[in-house]
Amino acid sequence: MPENQTDFILGEALIRKDGIFDLTSLYKIPAEWGSSKGYLKIDKEIGKKYGSDGGEYEIKWMFIKKIDEYSKYTADIEIWVYKGLEVLVEHNGKEVPRIKGKIDVKIKLKMTTNMERAFNLTKKHQFIRKFLEKYIWKNRINALQGQGNEEFLDLQERIKKGLEQYT
Repeated sequence: MPENQTDFILGEALIRKDGIFDLTSLYKIPAEWGSSKGYLKIDKEIGKKYGSDGGEYEIKWMFIKKIDEYSKYTADIEIWVYKGLEVLVEHNGKEVPRIKGKIDVKIKLKMTTNMERAFNLTKKHQFIRKFLEKYIWKNRINALQGQGNEEFLDLQERIKKGLEQYT
């Protein structure tokens, strides 16, 4: 991270499940969350490998939301499926395709300040930026951190519900 920016980690979680889940529905959850919260979605990596013990899926996204000219939120979401076998299960009287295997969903949300690098010239500029963030803009930054934490918790709950898992 450049010295002229500050990152605040607003939430990190690893959600795991070993069982049957709907990967198609789970795939849609982050996109719907990001759209409802005003984030731009960037596909980083989507891959699938087949093996004798099932498929291995890897999905990575980055979501970015500009808060104002000085701050932004960045959410990194990774879905890993191991030993994923396609199975049919009965749901509402119909057979529907699902995945049976192990899944890890890793989510991380951070807030970055000075994203436009307005304070990037000298040590004096850096001192002024840190002073402003710590004392003058403290309440605003704290409020933005709280808002970002709420967005993180909302995403985490949506994913847990999508996996039908609560811990």
